[in-house]
Amino acid sequence: MWLGEKHKEALATLRYGILDNKGFLLLTGDVGTGKTTLINALIGSLSKDVIYASVPDPSLDKMDFFNYIAAAFDLGSEFESKGKFLSSFTRFLHKAYDNNQKVLLIIDESQLLTQELLEEVRLLSNIVTKDSNPLLNIFFVGQYEFNELIRRPENRAIAQRLTLNYYIEPLTVEETGEYIRHRLKMAGTAAELFDKSAIKEIFASSQGFPRKINILCDHCLMSGYAEEQLVITGSIVKESARELQIPDHRRGQSEDVQSIAQPPAAPASGVAAQPAKTMKLSLSWPVLALLLLIVLLLSGSYYFMYYTNERFKEATAHFTAIQEQNSGPVAASSGAGMLPETKAKPIPSVSSTGAGSSVAPATSSPEKSIKPAQNVNPAEPAAAGPGKNVADSAPTDQLKVQPVILAESMSTAGSKDQAQSPALPKEALVIRFKYDSNLFSVADIERMKAFANVVKQHPEATINIYGYTDSSGDQDYNKKLSEFRANMVKSFLMGQNLSPEKLNTQGFGNSNPVDSNDTEAGRTMNRRVEISAVVSE
Repeated sequence: MWLGEKHKEALATLRYGILDNKGFLLLTGDVGTGKTTLINALIGSLSKDVIYASVPDPSLDKMDFFNYIAAAFDLGSEFESKGKFLSSFTRFLHKAYDNNQKVLLIIDESQLLTQELLEEVRLLSNIVTKDSNPLLNIFFVGQYEFNELIRRPENRAIAQRLTLNYYIEPLTVEETGEYIRHRLKMAGTAAELFDKSAIKEIFASSQGFPRKINILCDHCLMSGYAEEQLVITGSIVKESARELQIPDHRRGQSEDVQSIAQPPAAPASGVAAQPAKTMKLSLSWPVLALLLLIVLLLSGSYYFMYYTNERFKEATAHFTAIQEQNSGPVAASSGAGMLPETKAKPIPSVSSTGAGSSVAPATSSPEKSIKPAQNVNPAEPAAAGPGKNVADSAPTDQLKVQPVILAESMSTAGSKDQAQSPALPKEALVIRFKYDSNLFSVADIERMKAFANVVKQHPEATINIYGYTDSSGDQDYNKKLSEFRANMVKSFLMGQNLSPEKLNTQGFGNSNPVDSNDTEAGRTMNRRVEISAVVSE
């Protein structure tokens, strides 16, 4: 574990508060500043004469909260009433005091406490000795929103009892460099893998939050590995930050990164703040006439599109009626509701019989089955991981609409019962790459976000991320490239708050192609990463 000056100060302060029986302690900080990591370090530094229990999620009702504490302190039974719990808990505290032991209750994510439960916690602090010495130390750990909760008038009794209050801030640019070098040293190298420009860009993009630094540095190292770079530069960090969509908080064009995380300076005391200047816009008659003309043109365009759409609907209905009179109802697969020129092409069938099963052939040869536009990353049909089969090819128009179908299935799953979480996607999400490229398209990013939002509601699910390439080039390099692309998707999903333990990655190189590698279109289909959600039975 790396401890900067502010972390060492926080650790020493909190440890002193516990050993000196200060009663109420408070540690707050923004998301990802390392609060929970610091608490774990604090617990590890305590001596055996400190009995502690941690509540990781205080969003419980009153009796569940009491029973959780009872189980954590091993009181030996489950309680049905508050009175029975208080009686047993009081005996436990006095016994610990007689044995010269201190009792510590840590409440993590304290900003989730309800007003009722916060009052119950305060009442637990009223259990004292005959000399009014507190028997229980209560340690609140939470985001800065908890400070707003404490400042409410109804919580002034707790605010008055807070003897130690520490706010942990993000790292500075210098601390960011020290932190990165420490992590590299623990991994086994003393080499300067990140140059000065990279450190500045990492700080600018992460704002000094250790969690963001971890994710961004991991992504940068994978990019450098794939590009065979010995040193990570600022340009690599910028590219990785864009791919992870970590916002760049720089104000204006200033390159002074140390001023990035600092708010604008407040005016000196006694100096009145100057009101913001407003820009007056004067419109002349020619400008107003031009604006009016634009509005009329837009209105006319809307009416034309509406009129055309209505005529198309009438023509479609007329064609369907004629078909029904001649040959009965028109089947959906033969283009019902469409004009003859716009019949939908049948989607190739997909076999799901497991590994080694055959794939339904396309209606045309591989060379002619797909004709995407040049320099365009075609949208992907649904695909599965190893052992599952995907259609050899699909018409270009089907490839274009496939992301819409997938997004709709994610957003509407479970719509029959709004109280239930949306169902996991049954089909794999496929991300394809241009030749010698590791960039996500805007559509891919939105699809992965939608996928992550659904999977987050299913904590039991495991995500398999499998990478593939075409057959061009060296096989060992292709396998390495497929691993890198799979790990790149993993890093993005971690950035969407998916647990890394649930993300399994593997690169298969040019194995398991879904199309012919003899054509450019086929090779485009084979350069892919498949993301599937699996729930073990």
